[in-house]
Amino acid sequence: MSNKTTALFIILASIFCLTTFVEPYPFAWLIKILPMLVLIFIVSLQVIVKSSIPFVANNQTADNSGKSFIYLLIALLFSTCGDILLALGHEHFFIFGLGAFLIGHLFFIFSFKPLVKQNWLIIPLYLIPGLALFSLMDGNLNELFIPVLVYMLVLLSMAIATVLSAKINKWLVIGGISFVISDSLIGLNKFYMEIPYSHIWIMITYYFAQFCLVNGMTAASTREASYE
Repeated sequence: MSNKTTALFIILASIFCLTTFVEPYPFAWLIKILPMLVLIFIVSLQVIVKSSIPFVANNQTADNSGKSFIYLLIALLFSTCGDILLALGHEHFFIFGLGAFLIGHLFFIFSFKPLVKQNWLIIPLYLIPGLALFSLMDGNLNELFIPVLVYMLVLLSMAIATVLSAKINKWLVIGGISFVISDSLIGLNKFYMEIPYSHIWIMITYYFAQFCLVNGMTAASTREASYE
């Protein structure tokens, strides 16, 4: 990401984070997704660039990288849909927002492929805290018990995939962890106890997660291209 697009993303993200103190207000969902639209634009350019690179037999790096960015783009689009659904504030939209983010996480996982096996021992470091967190919330989940459990497992799988990915770099790993923190704050605030200033902490960690994941995929693509 260039300095200009990074600055634009930070400015737009900061504007929405600050406006969480005065929510609800008309068209909050639009302000919320503006930083995501910046990331979508950046990844869309990557898709166009990768698709314009001729396929070379015996060297599928560019082709695989192009598919990864297509999956990443789809992940961002579903995340943005989830943002809109959650921002609308209707209680019935929560489950649909959860579903949109779940699909987004699956496409994040697809974008991280191929996965390697050297780091399988890292899995308990993610699963144990995740299950401990879920145990705090499960008494208040009621009919949402299964959907939230499934979502949590997919979310943790996404974060774990950043570590297992052949594309692994610090941006991807930090992005996965930050996403887990953001969604954990949502869960704790909604199903366990009210967290002071939760909305701003949720959004800061969320925007940071998305920024890191896009930055990580871009860095991985640059590294792969240097091997050609």
